[in-house]
Amino acid sequence: MDNAARTHVAKDILKGSKADQQYLKFVVEGNNYNDEMLINIQTGSSLIYDNQFDALKMRGLEEAPQFYTLSKDNKELDSKLLPTIKKNLTIPVGLGSWS
Repeated sequence: MDNAARTHVAKDILKGSKADQQYLKFVVEGNNYNDEMLINIQTGSSLIYDNQFDALKMRGLEEAPQFYTLSKDNKELDSKLLPTIKKNLTIPVGLGSWS
C-alpha cells in the first residue's frame, strides 16, 4: 500500500474492537523506518509457536529495523500470544538487520 491508502478516521477496520483488547505494543525506529511487535494474553495459547495464535515475522526492507520476539521453539514472531503472565516473566526479543 502507498500513502494514498492512509486514513485519518478513527474506525475499526479489523474484526472486533481494539478497545476490548489489552496488549503490549513495542515499536523501534531506525533509518526513517519502524517495526513493531505485539504481545498479548490468550487462554489456550502456548509458549511455542502456534499458527492459530501467533504471527511469524515477515522481514521488510533491508534498511529497515527488524524487531521480533522469539517463541520457546526459536521462531521469530511479529505477534505472540502468551497463555498467562507470571511474575518475573522474560520475553526474549530480537533486533537486527534484514540479513
